[in-house]
Amino acid sequence: MKKENPSRNTQQNMLKKRLPVLVLALVLCVLAAFAIGRIPKHENDPPPVIITEPATEQTEPVPPKKEAGWLYDYGGGTFKILVSERERLTSFDGESGPTVLSRSEYEEGMTLEFDLNIAIKEVVLADPVGYVISAKAANETDTADLLVLDLTVNTSSSQPTSSDLLSRGLLRDVSGLSTLKLDADGFYADVNRSLSVCGGIYLVASDATAGFRDSLTGVAFNRGVLSEREDAIRSLVADGRWTLDEMHSLIKETGADPLYTDSHEAVAWMVGLGANDALPTESGFKVAIAEKNAVELFRKMRDTLYAGMDENAVVGAKGAVFEQVSVGEFATRDKNLYGLLPLPKADADGEYRAFADYERATVSAITSFCEDPERSGRVLFELASRSAALSDDYIYDVCRLDTGSARSLSLMMKNRAVSVISVLGYPGVLEDACETLLKGSSADYEAFLKQRSYFLEYAFQTIVSEIVENTAKN
Repeated sequence: MKKENPSRNTQQNMLKKRLPVLVLALVLCVLAAFAIGRIPKHENDPPPVIITEPATEQTEPVPPKKEAGWLYDYGGGTFKILVSERERLTSFDGESGPTVLSRSEYEEGMTLEFDLNIAIKEVVLADPVGYVISAKAANETDTADLLVLDLTVNTSSSQPTSSDLLSRGLLRDVSGLSTLKLDADGFYADVNRSLSVCGGIYLVASDATAGFRDSLTGVAFNRGVLSEREDAIRSLVADGRWTLDEMHSLIKETGADPLYTDSHEAVAWMVGLGANDALPTESGFKVAIAEKNAVELFRKMRDTLYAGMDENAVVGAKGAVFEQVSVGEFATRDKNLYGLLPLPKADADGEYRAFADYERATVSAITSFCEDPERSGRVLFELASRSAALSDDYIYDVCRLDTGSARSLSLMMKNRAVSVISVLGYPGVLEDACETLLKGSSADYEAFLKQRSYFLEYAFQTIVSEIVENTAKN
């Protein structure tokens, strides 16, 4: 019998013990290799294609709201905006326009339409107020979803004004709309409060309209005459010390032609220098032009601004060291020759106020017979808030590389004001009062202004009574 080798037996026993381990290791290697084969070898390699059965085709696919990306879904309908021609009187147009509304055919406008799933249609009219009045008389309920109106019209025109819409009860109080946040960016809370009627907001001043940017009134100064004083003037503005007296001193020092303006522009100076021409109350409006501070301001204006007024009520001449100018007009000026300043304060304790010229400014409104006021409120809110985001672009387009003027314009846009008397349809009364006082035709400022105040307060009471009566009917 062959004798067994002990060492061989030991090796066989060890092999038997290792065999399960080897088999397990082999299985793991196969599985790992299979898994590795399914992973892309490189970061940019495409993942494996998974073939599935094609989905059932839909004839008219309607994507869910969350997949479409809409902020609000208004069903793809048409949204009609009646736009005053004055809204289009801007130095910018098209893709570089100052508002989303003026860029409606470009990226910003298309984005807004997509976000709301709506098609915006603008109808530009010379007289949107008259159009609305006629349409209401003809029972045309789909006249407009949103109105862009002049605050008023030229005093030589017989066209109806926004106050005619108010007195007929054709404008809606938008203060209660859930979709319109009047305290958000892009809305001028102080201006809207000053235009409120018996606590209601019917005319909305905001960045939604180009007119309320382009119409802001400031002072253009001659860089050639004031080249050595420009830095000092800029410092006065920044420190809050740019006053009427400082401007008057500069005029006298230079010996050049003074400020160029006329008595019809006195309303801009009166409001811009800090006088309130009318204040809203719970029952209507209080005319404030006969208040002590307003009377004193008229005297100051007569002694400084308008001391050199000629028989045509004009002060100075074009090319003067200072000129009253709108922002839209300044945008067309050569920035190497002219710089922009805000209207000066009446005194150092006051605040800067940028007057919105009532012959150029536009506001937004919603008719009382609008079929879907909440939708109109949403579009107005989006137009205003998105246009507010374009403020820096607008300031740059107006001032270009003139950083000093850009700072002045930024200051003006934060401190806007408006003539309430002009908005309510009586700009001529205020202009005539200013001209009479500035020409020195009436020595008793206070008595004269009180007489005009009585007339205006009676007129406003009539308007307010008609608003209350017609609003109740509608």
